[in-house]
Amino acid sequence: DEKAIKSLYMSEGFFSVKIKAETQVNDEDMEVTLKYSIHEGRPVRFHKLTVEGLSRLPKAIRKEITNTLTLDSSAIYFAPTVENLRNKALTYLRDNGYMLAKAEKPLVKVDTLKSLADIFLRFTPGKRFKILDIKVNRTGPGKNLVSDELLKKS
Repeated sequence: DEKAIKSLYMSEGFFSVKIKAETQVNDEDMEVTLKYSIHEGRPVRFHKLTVEGLSRLPKAIRKEITNTLTLDSSAIYFAPTVENLRNKALTYLRDNGYMLAKAEKPLVKVDTLKSLADIFLRFTPGKRFKILDIKVNRTGPGKNLVSDELLKKS
């Protein structure tokens, strides 16, 4: 239980959390009471974001990705924020032809003295693909209401 609580606090930016557990056993009623004392410590704020693995991409794509991957340095570290940035970049890569793009698990380096977190995102874009042809098999009552040309434009 303590590990799960600590993991939750760390994902919310409290990397120096201290947890103490006490148990009180009532043999007569066959009950146990757990009491947790939690000292959060100082919250860790985002500091710097480093993105690696995009150097071989066309400049326009690299610029678009790096411009959208920003962190608010006044914000407290929040693991889902980092995961959202990673996913946003992967989606952009895949939407722009890098269909086999991959990303490593984000690396977070925490300076507990300054309460700052540096985030490192590393991508492997792979080869860029071009769509050669689109084939659509329509079924259902509205299958003739949408033309192939309209589908290809979207």
